[in-house]
Amino acid sequence: MSKLRVGVGRTDITPPVGIAHTNWGARVHDRAEGIDMELWATAMIIEDGNTKAVLMDVDFGSFGMDESDELRKMIGDVAGVPAEAVRLAYTHTHAGPPWSVSGGFGGNSKLPGTELVPAYQDYVRAQLVGAVRQAMMAPKQARVIGGYGKSDVTVNRRFKGPSGAVLVAENRDGYVDQTVTAVRIDDLDEKPIASIVGFGTHPITLAHQNRLISPDYPGTVKRVVEQLTGAPCLFLQGCAGDQMPEQGLTGDVQIPRRIGTRLGAEASRVLMALRTRPIVRRFDKVVESGAPLGLWAEDTGPEAETKLVVMTRKAKLPVRNYGSAADATAEQERFSQAMVAIDKSKASPQEISDTNARYKRAAMNAHWARLTQ
Repeated sequence: MSKLRVGVGRTDITPPVGIAHTNWGARVHDRAEGIDMELWATAMIIEDGNTKAVLMDVDFGSFGMDESDELRKMIGDVAGVPAEAVRLAYTHTHAGPPWSVSGGFGGNSKLPGTELVPAYQDYVRAQLVGAVRQAMMAPKQARVIGGYGKSDVTVNRRFKGPSGAVLVAENRDGYVDQTVTAVRIDDLDEKPIASIVGFGTHPITLAHQNRLISPDYPGTVKRVVEQLTGAPCLFLQGCAGDQMPEQGLTGDVQIPRRIGTRLGAEASRVLMALRTRPIVRRFDKVVESGAPLGLWAEDTGPEAETKLVVMTRKAKLPVRNYGSAADATAEQERFSQAMVAIDKSKASPQEISDTNARYKRAAMNAHWARLTQ
């Protein structure tokens, strides 16, 4: 009998309307003006009697290394595991608020809406703890099996424009990875406990034109899979790299629903074809029914040993030269002052967008320069 035990918990981490909504440089707004779809945090606790781990799926854009370490330690303390046994997986939606207001990935403490971020951070921390406690309350004996599918919702996003510059845009002739990873987790009666869907493409169907909080396509993937399987679904963003949805960079909230539905349907197809119970099929009997019918029976086969292993490996990768961190930080501050100083009541939308974009680029460069020096 399987020694694996799995528990799942979920909480809502949707921010308030009016919070900073500044992840896109080309935007002309600063605050979120509504909610397209709720953001979720889903915790899965897995243990086999010897090893215990936590998998946390969060509808969020990104966390810095220090922020991620802090949250993993907090989650680990609640679950009773070291931080190294906590996988904090953000879906990478670009349609949520920034976590940090210190610059880099959308945050700037001088912009409207950032005054709501500290309280939102406290709310998210409490909700993550709540999800973990839910998962700890009712773990079930479980079996696990995985499979693969394929979805054409993703394309390459390195496109050479008319001037020869490489742009973030659909390149349907470029390299693409269409692999869908699906993991089914059932109780011993093959009733679903949860599923995990993995796919690698940037959630940028919604771009600078969008003014609503949204989990982008991963939110729809989870909802579609849950409707079809009847159990919570966690989404793990893959190595998105140079991949983007084949329809993207828009403000139309129906597009992530279409992309997510197609991807969720493919993941569900794979999941519904998987069997977690080891079975041995045998011919049982003949039943006369006008034509003779041959009936087969299923017996439970030998149980495979299930062992949970947690592994961590650090990889050294080459990085580009971002120049002096001091110079990059000074440039970030210069563009920050220009962004804050612009009179949006008089400036054109293009002037606002250009100013925000220059700051965004400078803030990203400064972040990477500091990180790599």
